[in-house]
Amino acid sequence: MRNYAKGQHRISAAKSSKDIQQGIRLLEMASSGGIMPQADHALGIIYLYGDQIPRNYALAYKYLVRSVKAGFVKSLMPLAEVYLSGFPGYNGDGQAAVDLLVIAGKNGITEAYVYVAELKYYGIRVAGDWEDAHLYMKIAAEHGNPKAKALLDMIENPKKYVSVQVIPPVKGNRPTTKTFYGLGAPALPPSIGFDETVQASHEEKDGNAHFIV
Repeated sequence: MRNYAKGQHRISAAKSSKDIQQGIRLLEMASSGGIMPQADHALGIIYLYGDQIPRNYALAYKYLVRSVKAGFVKSLMPLAEVYLSGFPGYNGDGQAAVDLLVIAGKNGITEAYVYVAELKYYGIRVAGDWEDAHLYMKIAAEHGNPKAKALLDMIENPKKYVSVQVIPPVKGNRPTTKTFYGLGAPALPPSIGFDETVQASHEEKDGNAHFIV
């Protein structure tokens, strides 16, 4: 625990890349014992988002998998993001991402259900399934997620929401437009992001955590 706390402090107060590297080494020392999923999680986030260091999805994957296997609920969503993005040598796994997001939702992170609904609605990295999209958005809305409430209405009443996408011209032709209803035009995989302030329904004790599967 001491190395973990020191590593977190060194990184949060870092004034140079040297401070970051020293903080990472302390977190790696805390992680090496295999009983500190918080350290694995912290390392995974550092490499996933590249805060003052180059991003490294392979290392993010390594540490986040270890953290999730130890039952640390906060690692579910960032690991799902790695599965969606993939990295050199690994094409990702959309269904694995959805499975992790559903588990996150069951553990109180209702935003995860919103992402599942969007992935299913647009067919991003998984087969499109309107009924599943509606189901998960409804679950999130019933849990009080404000974003889900707004998007649920867009799914259930698509004609109320019209958007027009301009399609660039090809070979000198005029640009064209395409009309979409409901959630609008298909997009890139939604950015899951990460919020340390999320309060999930999980237990932590002596550095270990357990989540509902």
